Amino acid sequence: MRRLLLVLAVALVAAGCSGAAPAPPPFPAATADPTDTRVLTPGRGLFTVEVPARFVDVPATAPEAAAVPALAEALQRGVGVLAIDRREGYSPTAGGYCTLVQAQDLTQLAAEAREALQGTGTPVGDVQFGVLPAGGPASPRVTGTYRTVSSGRTLTVQQVSGLAGPGRACIVTASTDDPLRDAAFLTTARDTFRMAG
Repeated sequence: MRRLLLVLAVALVAAGCSGAAPAPPPFPAATADPTDTRVLTPGRGLFTVEVPARFVDVPATAPEAAAVPALAEALQRGVGVLAIDRREGYSPTAGGYCTLVQAQDLTQLAAEAREALQGTGTPVGDVQFGVLPAGGPASPRVTGTYRTVSSGRTLTVQQVSGLAGPGRACIVTASTDDPLRDAAFLTTARDTFRMAG
């Protein structure tokens, strides 16, 4: 009897009639979710920053990096990252870097950040800049947020207290002309820009 059951089972499997339900046909590949993200880490691993998955890495020699000397230097030294969406008609950027500054407190850092942006020659529209106390437990937190509109694009710059200190500033930026599409990135940037490890 045991041998008969074994032979019957083998026959059913060979005929494709096993007890398990047949696997459903695979679905066609889904289109990538525009809110999917990936993590960038600079060469020295000081921090990580989450960017939309569609963004591509930008080298230090790219025009977008060269336009901001401090960022270009940070990329070359391995303490910064920059990514950009190069699709035609839509080119927001996102990245972060650490750099030495003259500021010794957050108020001075706010003034220096304002001067640095204005010094690039970029037309500045609705300018808002403020420095907030970090507060809370000792962990990376946003201490200041700068927003400006230039040529219809909104630039957001955030200072991160966990990496910033006297003589040093760590900044994560996001520039977008489609706030709804990038809302997921902009709302998570505060939590994903952090010290590695």
